[in-house]
Amino acid sequence: MKNRMHFLGASALALVLTAAAPAMADFSSLDADADSHINQGEFNAELDNNGTFRAWDADQNGFMSADEYDGGVHTRRDKMNIDDESGDNTWDYNTWDANADANIDNDEFNTGIFNAYDRDGDGVLDLDEYNRYQEEKDKGFWDF
Repeated sequence: MKNRMHFLGASALALVLTAAAPAMADFSSLDADADSHINQGEFNAELDNNGTFRAWDADQNGFMSADEYDGGVHTRRDKMNIDDESGDNTWDYNTWDANADANIDNDEFNTGIFNAYDRDGDGVLDLDEYNRYQEEKDKGFWDF
C-alpha cells in the first residue's frame, strides 16, 4: 500500500509539472538573461515578434489613436469578460500615452501591456505575472 501511495503521489506531481511545462518553456525562452524574470526589453521582443502593435494600429500610421485603442483593448476585454483587477487606471488610454501627444506609439503600447501585467510594479515579470499574460493570450485576448 505504501508503494502504491508513493507511486500515486509521484504521478500527481508529474501531471502538475507537465501541465506547467509549456508556460515555463515560454517564460524561459523569453528570459534571455536567465535571471528568472522577464524585463521590459525581453517582453518587447515577444510583442514585436508577433506583430502586436501593428495589428492594433488599424490605419498603419505607426500610432494608435484612442479609437483604435478602444476598439482593441476595451472591446476585447469586455467581449471576453476579462476583469481589470488592479482597481487603478492600468488600462486607461491616457496612462499608456506617456508623452501625452494623443497617440500611442509602439514603445508606449509595449510599456502599457508590460505594466498591466507587472502587478507588483517592480519592473520585471515573475512567472506568476507572466502566466497571467499567457492565460489571457491563450483565451484569445492578444490574437490578431
